[in-house]
Amino acid sequence: MLASGKTLWEGLAVRYDEGVDGVAQMVASWETLRSQVDGQRFEQVRAFLGIQHREAKWWRDACLAYFSAISRLPLPKGHAQPAHTLEHYRDIHFCFAPGTRRKRPAEEHTHFPA
Repeated sequence: MLASGKTLWEGLAVRYDEGVDGVAQMVASWETLRSQVDGQRFEQVRAFLGIQHREAKWWRDACLAYFSAISRLPLPKGHAQPAHTLEHYRDIHFCFAPGTRRKRPAEEHTHFPA
């Protein structure tokens, strides 16, 4: 049990959801600044925040799928199921990550869901 009264599994799920929600809040905050920033800069930051939001969702889903599989526990109530299976996340190849030996064409580098 954690100090909050939640199990470790519940606490992990909450933290991953908070990460996704935090980026969504950054996106919403940035949108309020549209009139105060030049258009090119606004769109560039907006695009980067979009990537960050997709990555936060991907990371949450991959981690929850992994921890659910190894613990053999269902996701705690109130938490959405990962978008894909653990096998999907395991099959992703990061050809531009440090230490990666295997090179793959850019069109196969699809860890950014639309």
